[in-house]
Amino acid sequence: MFWLIILSKKLGLRVAIATNGSLITDDDIEFLQKKLIDHITISIHGSEEVHNSIVRVKNSYKRLDNTVKKLKAAGLPVDIAFTVLKQNMKEINFIVEYAKNLNIKVGFNIFDNKLYFFKGIDDHLAPSVEEMKTVSCILSQLKKQYPNHINGTVRAFKIIPELVQDSRLPYYYCARTLLEIFIDSFGNVMPGCWVMSPVGNIKKQSLIDIWKSEKYKKQRMKGFIKQCPGCTCGYELDVMLNLKRRKISKRI
Repeated sequence: MFWLIILSKKLGLRVAIATNGSLITDDDIEFLQKKLIDHITISIHGSEEVHNSIVRVKNSYKRLDNTVKKLKAAGLPVDIAFTVLKQNMKEINFIVEYAKNLNIKVGFNIFDNKLYFFKGIDDHLAPSVEEMKTVSCILSQLKKQYPNHINGTVRAFKIIPELVQDSRLPYYYCARTLLEIFIDSFGNVMPGCWVMSPVGNIKKQSLIDIWKSEKYKKQRMKGFIKQCPGCTCGYELDVMLNLKRRKISKRI
């Protein structure tokens, strides 16, 4: 991982890590303190009992809580991610309070089993559209109450029920395929999309060669105009991009 971070910074890229945090050590934190990371997100699924029951790993919550606090104390740009599931819907207020107490932010993901890391998981874990309408209202209210501790916008939260029904909203371009590059733990490279197939692997090709390839460019454009299976990943960024697009269109 370290060599990839160093390479990415040399290329002038903004580097962000999304992780379950279970393998982060004190040595890793010391390395990341060298201003080589722009953002790190740790997944927490609720209070101790709920989190441990979801990940099915003993003492997982305590380890993550300790890691988040160490990252924060080290001055690293850390926040937490919370994926809304049937088991943890009632934990939303808890996780916002947790973020507030640490003076960090929490981002809310929508469960979507088209994403490669959720494939094969029972879709009954996902809340219904009606339940997500309730979640949407809760998040909107909490964002107004704690604007500095919740990622996303009220506008983005209000569109969640639509995304749950069909994430390929025809009037929304995909911002992530245009703005980001994803590399998974196996070295597979994707243009900001966990749903579409990889366009290369950094174990076999250089990142620059993959980035400049026609395959990468075509895949990125397909994702941008929603010629894809659809997903809910990065919906906040999509909302921001498309609101700006409409404002520019009106001026023109």
